[in-house]
Amino acid sequence: MLYEFCYSNFEKYYDNKDDNTLLTSVGWTEASHLPYAVSFAQAQVIDTFVYVVGGFDGSSARNTVLRAQILQPSNAPKVTGVMHASVNGKLKVGHYLYAVTALYKSDDATNPAGQSLPSNIISMYVSKATATPYLKWDKIDDEGITSYRIFRANQKDGKFVIIDEVTVNYYQDLGTSATHSGVPPVLGSLGNWATISSRMNVNRCGHVSTTMNPEGNLLLHYLFSFGGSVSPSDGSMPYYPGSIGNNTCLILPFPHIPS
Repeated sequence: MLYEFCYSNFEKYYDNKDDNTLLTSVGWTEASHLPYAVSFAQAQVIDTFVYVVGGFDGSSARNTVLRAQILQPSNAPKVTGVMHASVNGKLKVGHYLYAVTALYKSDDATNPAGQSLPSNIISMYVSKATATPYLKWDKIDDEGITSYRIFRANQKDGKFVIIDEVTVNYYQDLGTSATHSGVPPVLGSLGNWATISSRMNVNRCGHVSTTMNPEGNLLLHYLFSFGGSVSPSDGSMPYYPGSIGNNTCLILPFPHIPS
């Protein structure tokens, strides 16, 4: 999976405008937005997280470190039971697809106010108005999860819509109208971004970052940040004449980076 983060194109560079979207490949699609627009940042992957370090926000260099989790299939709900309940509903006769995602607390350390990858996709046929689809999934043992989001699609067009959010681990579809359109996250998607508390002690952009774990110790990593530019007080873009570089090397060791 290839990620590109918010790097200005040539025209935007001189207009001093940045873009705060994140794009994922194959045939680029828009994914999770960074909390602010930034250019000349560095990105690294550690374990299941992508880290974005520093960067230029249009007025100055930043010392912030952002992270977002690469959503894991193992954290998605798993639908384990389906049936048709004999209750009058409003669905028309036809084939329907269902998916369930888990929703996280706004202060969750890994995916604040985000959602998981979807469950296994379930196909059900409604043969008459009295046959309403009923789904049940394994409850996820995670204190950060607050509820579950239910998606439905007509199998003919495959376009998912969000029909409900529930706090229990089952759902009966009586033909609820869609709350709004929405596509479940796809494999390779990122969760929501969070700013970690360990900031760099030097604001910088256009720097170099890398990571390593000593002697193959998967429980201990180091995040390095080298050189870069501290943008001048007049807010001009880095690399303009008069911008200031530095020779410092910052090291952030962690078996755990606090959220």
